[in-house]
Amino acid sequence: MSRNLSFNFVKYDRADTRWKAAFDKFWPAYRRWYLSEGIAHRQTFVACEKSLRAHMPELFAIYQDLISAQGVDDTAARFLSMYCPPAYVTGCSQIGLWSSGQPVLFRSYDYSPRLFEGTVALTNWGNTRVISTIDSLWGCLDGINEFGLAVSLAFGGSRATGVGFGIPIILRYVLQTCDTTQQAIEALNYVPCHMAYNITLNDCSGDARTVEIAPGTRAKVLERPYATNHQSAKRWEAYVALARSEERASVLEDLSKATHRPTTQDLFASFQKPPLRSYAYNRGFGTLYSCLMSPRAGDVDYIWDTQLISQSFDDFREMTVTVALSDAPRTSSRFLHGFSSVE
Repeated sequence: MSRNLSFNFVKYDRADTRWKAAFDKFWPAYRRWYLSEGIAHRQTFVACEKSLRAHMPELFAIYQDLISAQGVDDTAARFLSMYCPPAYVTGCSQIGLWSSGQPVLFRSYDYSPRLFEGTVALTNWGNTRVISTIDSLWGCLDGINEFGLAVSLAFGGSRATGVGFGIPIILRYVLQTCDTTQQAIEALNYVPCHMAYNITLNDCSGDARTVEIAPGTRAKVLERPYATNHQSAKRWEAYVALARSEERASVLEDLSKATHRPTTQDLFASFQKPPLRSYAYNRGFGTLYSCLMSPRAGDVDYIWDTQLISQSFDDFREMTVTVALSDAPRTSSRFLHGFSSVE
């Protein structure tokens, strides 16, 4: 059995007609989620605006432009700040390393197909071009900027929440304002997050590291260049086991320590099969896509079972693509022998 999922590759120029169309499409569902605990559990607009200006002032002009769009009311403006949102959980695997002669960041994103926007955007906000997978209408799940910084997130495996921002806007901030892994680490130390996440980074120099962030604590920088869904501190053991987080981390550790550096095809093959490839769609964390980000080349390959779409800053093509998500491993895969590539 398989299910279809649409991916929309689009260019956003701040609050233009394309972004407004996405807002009109996704806001009703986001609104239900944002108000699921009642409006009293969300921060006021004044608190959201004040916190965004204080912690991420470089994003404030973009935020003001977005909330000025027609139909963006007080509730939507609070949501778009991503300050103290409801909790959310994903399952992901990611690794940064040298592969085929260049630094790369490879990741898979595991989540519910029903809750996924399916938007990849080339944005030119704040004079920085970014290619990213969008969440919460302008936040990022992963992405690369024109200066050669690549970043991706993985849930940190803890139920603890605190006062801070949702991780998609923090990744947006990193991609808009940082050129290197070290600059990104400094930003992640400064901006408060509302849940635990593992952020893996790589840049043009090949400085690949993982940063563990959690509410109310300082960021912890790890030399290991990979992450799944647990941290070295307090963990949600039931989730860690259900998501096979330690199993996936073991595979990534082997890749990172291999005597011969894995080629991109080696990475493709590893992420194409369990435990890195998940088929648990009914439990909310099946693999929706994988992507290979190349900081020096400035391009991203989006990968499914037998399909690949390449995008870059020099050649970004707007399109809508429907992919089939299989509920079980294919008996024979063309993955290593050639993709069905979209031109």
